[in-house]
Amino acid sequence: MSPPFQLDDEQGTRVRVEVRPTTTSNRSLLLVLGQTLLELRDERLHVIQELRLTNLGKETHLFPQEGLFIPLPPNTIAFQAKASMNDIRIVEEKGKGIRLFGSLPTGQENLNWAFDLPLHGQSLRFELGNPFRTFRYRVVASAPPSATLEVEGLPSARRLQNLEQNLLVTEIQRMPKDPPLRTIRIALSGIPGPGAGRFYALLCAAALALGGILLPLSSASASLKKRFLEQQKQALLERIFSIEESFVRGEIGPQTREKLWDESIEELALILYEEHQHHMPS
Repeated sequence: MSPPFQLDDEQGTRVRVEVRPTTTSNRSLLLVLGQTLLELRDERLHVIQELRLTNLGKETHLFPQEGLFIPLPPNTIAFQAKASMNDIRIVEEKGKGIRLFGSLPTGQENLNWAFDLPLHGQSLRFELGNPFRTFRYRVVASAPPSATLEVEGLPSARRLQNLEQNLLVTEIQRMPKDPPLRTIRIALSGIPGPGAGRFYALLCAAALALGGILLPLSSASASLKKRFLEQQKQALLERIFSIEESFVRGEIGPQTREKLWDESIEELALILYEEHQHHMPS
């Protein structure tokens, strides 16, 4: 495959298709950022999964002929996958999960899919599969103040209260020696039942979705992601300012300062890249 290009109605286009060696080994695959967004809707929880997957090797990675299987909750309904220009196809296997077909050349691809889970009662527990080596994973829930979010292996969720919507956020950054993050176990509690609480949740979901399930996935989560990125960027800038203050007061040395700066700049670069992707036309 080649990068996407536009045909000109007055002249030809020269396209270079580079043929690389292939491999079926997944050693070079890295999930730079995995993100699960949760939105309460009428009697349903809308789940959006976004994967920033990178092939770090020099060979094109081939997914298995039968597809790479990723488990989803068995009661998944209304599955949808965002069409893309790459060579990766996402195919639902009803009641079980999805399979990834195709190939991933050297570089990065963004994968997106979404589905709904029926709500029964005021709590919901479910699992998501993750077959990739993971650098960072994040779970964000748009939920009313009564709700709580727990993700096994991730820190306690923090509530972002300076936004128009109430968000619960937890994320983890993993090191190469950490055990694989093969399963994402999520527990959402304090879900409002029928009445004023549920009506509040519906208003939040409607504001986030801007039209409902038939819109593209990027539009369905656009408001949530924009506000989350703004909050993350502001918090990070405050952290950088605090590092500099601590250095001036002599509380940390130059090596610690440099290490904290490098970590903060790397995280800021990721946030700015996400903002750039968010503003790009779909």
